[in-house]
Amino acid sequence: MVPQFYTLLKKFIAEFYEFTDQLSENEDFIIRSTDTLIRKINEVLYNFLTMSSAVPQVIQIVVNLDHLLVACQFFKEYLNSLVLGDSKSNDQSLSSSNKVSLSSSNQLYTTKGLGEKLIIKLCERKIEDLMSSSANINWSPIASDDRPRDYIEDVITFLEFNLPFVQPLSHQLREEFITKAFRKISETLSIMIHSDQLKKFNLCGVKCFNADLKRIEDFAKIKADEKDRTTTTSRNLVGYFFELRQTVNLLLSENPEDFADSKIRSYNYNLLTNIPDLIILFQKYKEESKGFSQPKEQKDRNNKIANAIRKFREMV
Repeated sequence: MVPQFYTLLKKFIAEFYEFTDQLSENEDFIIRSTDTLIRKINEVLYNFLTMSSAVPQVIQIVVNLDHLLVACQFFKEYLNSLVLGDSKSNDQSLSSSNKVSLSSSNQLYTTKGLGEKLIIKLCERKIEDLMSSSANINWSPIASDDRPRDYIEDVITFLEFNLPFVQPLSHQLREEFITKAFRKISETLSIMIHSDQLKKFNLCGVKCFNADLKRIEDFAKIKADEKDRTTTTSRNLVGYFFELRQTVNLLLSENPEDFADSKIRSYNYNLLTNIPDLIILFQKYKEESKGFSQPKEQKDRNNKIANAIRKFREMV
């Protein structure tokens, strides 16, 4: 389907050319007028971009700019046929200096580039906003829950809603969109568990976080397996969560001190190389009794954590 501005601009060129046919230097006049009109359209689209905060809206503007860039080539050929005549405009040997050019197309490319960057920026900003609610989660609950929490479900809903809008974009931009979205989620989850604001957590808190992580891992695998995904993108979508998965597995381990064993570490925790960070993380890991005495299970868990910290320190 031909976008409406194709038809309107072509009509403008034809009617304006007919109107100026009796004027001197009418060819230059119609070319400059067409250039001015396209620049004005670009200005309008640029203003819409700078005011937009919704990903689908920005995507649609970028799609429109793509159409307009294609239209510019059509308009140049159409103007050549009017100014030079059909036979001359098709002459491959014709000097480029004699052919019509539209400088406004350069502005369209610039605006399109801005729009493409804005799509990624708005996506990452929205992910940050949705995951900011995690600041209020309880890291030391009495019981664990296998269900992922709302902030993860909200992010997945956001991506599910917006990914169909990305389809008209170039394959490269689609891959960049989904890759940077999952990388942002991974980075935010990692910041959550390593945050200085997190003072303590228990095993139930880790299990709840594990449910959140597993949910986004499963979603990443689904997206990585889609048929139009490149090998690199598929690998990245799931790979962004590998280090975090190893960290959570270590926190859930019955014997976290086994990390000091080089064979076990190489096989299960090869991505965990920042030992000082692990020490800080495990120092926050405590089971606290709600009563006057601490159950044996909690005591044993705390002893294993303390032993793991000692082993970690010996590795530094």
